[in-house]
Amino acid sequence: MCTTIPLGYIGEIKDAGNLIAFLASDTSRYITGQAINLDGGQCMEL
Repeated sequence: MCTTIPLGYIGEIKDAGNLIAFLASDTSRYITGQAINLDGGQCMEL
């Protein structure tokens, strides 16, 4: 499975938690209407 992921590892719960923390923070206040793929770059391979 890892060979199909460009970053070379399967994501962990903390990866999703980091994204959620970022989106909940003031740092992301100017981001609107985006689809964020949390897949280690796998969708770029399609």
